[in-house]
Amino acid sequence: MVLHKNEILLSKSDRPFWHFIVALVFYIGAVGLVVYPLYMVNTYPEGSIREKDLSGFITIALFAFIIALGFSVVKTRYLNLEKEKLQTEFRLAFLKMKIYSSMPHLEYVSVFNNIGAEQFEVNLWYEGNHHFNIMDFEDAQHALDYGRLFSDKLNLKLLDATVKGNSKWIDKTIE
Repeated sequence: MVLHKNEILLSKSDRPFWHFIVALVFYIGAVGLVVYPLYMVNTYPEGSIREKDLSGFITIALFAFIIALGFSVVKTRYLNLEKEKLQTEFRLAFLKMKIYSSMPHLEYVSVFNNIGAEQFEVNLWYEGNHHFNIMDFEDAQHALDYGRLFSDKLNLKLLDATVKGNSKWIDKTIE
């Protein structure tokens, strides 16, 4: 998460390199499935490929293209405090598309000990049981400091759940 004056980065879905390799294979396959039948129609015009076959190639190419998009689009979410909107940005290489929606009702920030992953998570809770995982830390104190900074920025309560079964609200006025 990056704390700017008017925007807060909530989540960014960084893709591993192998996702881009798989996407590249599907993009090449989609182009090939469109180019091959067109080549066949122009090279051998006498019934080598029928319109029904051509539509099948294009349908499969469309599915391959959609799968490739799924492996290559990067989704980033921001809270835009100035506009009071939730901004979702989809990025494909140098192309960007931003979608604004109303900001959810933010309730509190929690620092949670994820024992299975052996890390401490800073979460932003909104509208009941929904949350954004903002950042992960290996050290409880760093996670609490970050959670405090984050909750101060949004003027929200902070819940310390670093010890299992001993959750407590942090009184930020004392500190």
